[in-house]
Amino acid sequence: MIYLKITSIILIIFSILLIFKPSWIFIANRWGNKIIFTDSEFFSSSKISGLLFIVMGIFFIYLSFYLDKLEIVLTIMRQ
Repeated sequence: MIYLKITSIILIIFSILLIFKPSWIFIANRWGNKIIFTDSEFFSSSKISGLLFIVMGIFFIYLSFYLDKLEIVLTIMRQ
């Protein structure tokens, strides 16, 4: 579950940067394009992408806490 929480936090930070400081993301993108791939279409609508990632991050955080709670309940039920 910790990986899901860490991924959620990274996703939320990335999306906030995408909404408020897309120039920082472009700098990271230029560096990443040399290593991974190009994705200029992704940045054509940075605000929509940022909002989508915030929703996804919040959902992942909720899901991780829900699954933790469910695991506790299932452990209690097994005893």
